[in-house]
Amino acid sequence: TALRVLFGLNRYSEDLDYSVCNAKQYNFKKILNTLQKQFAALNIEVELKSKSNVVNSCFIHFISVLQKLNIAASREQKLSITLKIDTNPPDGAVTTVSVPSNDLLISVTHYDLPSLMAGKLHAVMFRKYVKGRDYYDLLWYLSKKIEPNIVLLNNAVAQTQKQNVSITSDNWRGALSTHLQAVDLNKARRDVAPFLVNKAEGDLISLENYLSLLR
Repeated sequence: TALRVLFGLNRYSEDLDYSVCNAKQYNFKKILNTLQKQFAALNIEVELKSKSNVVNSCFIHFISVLQKLNIAASREQKLSITLKIDTNPPDGAVTTVSVPSNDLLISVTHYDLPSLMAGKLHAVMFRKYVKGRDYYDLLWYLSKKIEPNIVLLNNAVAQTQKQNVSITSDNWRGALSTHLQAVDLNKARRDVAPFLVNKAEGDLISLENYLSLLR
């Protein structure tokens, strides 16, 4: 979502993912109560189904918005998004503040691009299944010549894999190349297709293109 809203990524996002930067000021229940009040003030019907864990999550079901816009496939269809908040993110992220260039004038605190790329590399190399959006986003990062936040990447790997994996600025490209050669990229292309503004961009997800960008 940050890449799409702040940096012009040409694919749609369906979830909102956050990390807690200040635990003392964080209150999940208060956030949910505020959401309820804001939606009620806008006369928007919603159902919130939340779970509290290390990653707090809330499924937000918009009950009638599709019907009001006359784009619902059925009278019962709901529009849903997932809000996720990581209460124990790995250390090492660098944050910055941006003002998105859209109709709503607000300031947004977010991870910088190297930190965002570190999270994406962690997902690409260690997620247990192929998620097409990971591989499309990876292609975007590589084409922009972004260098990952190595400290954050190593901390993320140590947190989830429970092992010491030494990733450096010198070896991450080689490790990524090895991983990509074992991935079903056809599956990645099929999986990301519904999220692409320009469907033809899915064809760019190929081993040849990745290896060319990694050289």
